[in-house]
Amino acid sequence: MRVSDGKPIASYDFPGEFTVAGRSFSARFFVVTQHFFRSLGYRNDLFKKGCLIGTMNRQAYNACTRHQVKGDSVGLYSFHPDITNNEYGQVLRGQRDYLSFERRVILVPDRSAIVTLIHELAHDIYFGNGITRERREDFVKQIFRLYKAATMPITSEEKQAAPALIDFFKRIAANCQARHILLTISNSNEIMARLNPGFQVFASECFAYVAEKVMRPEESTLKIIPKEIEDIMPELKE
Repeated sequence: MRVSDGKPIASYDFPGEFTVAGRSFSARFFVVTQHFFRSLGYRNDLFKKGCLIGTMNRQAYNACTRHQVKGDSVGLYSFHPDITNNEYGQVLRGQRDYLSFERRVILVPDRSAIVTLIHELAHDIYFGNGITRERREDFVKQIFRLYKAATMPITSEEKQAAPALIDFFKRIAANCQARHILLTISNSNEIMARLNPGFQVFASECFAYVAEKVMRPEESTLKIIPKEIEDIMPELKE
């Protein structure tokens, strides 16, 4: 596998085929080793064996993401999966603690930037048992609390959320196309939000974008992370 500067970052790879919404695609997959994981700067204890990264040329990748919406053949972190009929959906709905060995698959375009791999592997840490289910549920709870503080009207007794926090959630929503999801959350209570797969996805994107900033601040999509968000993140960096 090669990243954006053309340098190889892994040699143990193999071809593979999969089907999404009845259409066949091919990719070259490589096993995420502990050595590779640590080379990105992640803490060693967050690593769990079994994750695969598949690379595709940009044209095939774009076609795959367009066809993916109704498919359930593979659970992919790199774009929104079908959340109604696969294992990823079971995790989002709290029916499963984390994704099993064979479902931890990431697709990225060939020659992706390192920060892209950091982002997608943050999703694997989040859903693939790098952190516990309890830690993940607590993170969702805290994201909901901060999201409510940033978006709901305040009374005279309440404190206005910091502009940086408001901007953070707006940027996450824009980057992961979650505006429609958040509209359904605005009037929900905490329990309902935490059971909502859409909000679960939104929280995981918050986690992954913060991971970018922690691991590769000069290349991260978001240049400013509010302290309130930093405070609820687990330690990621070695």
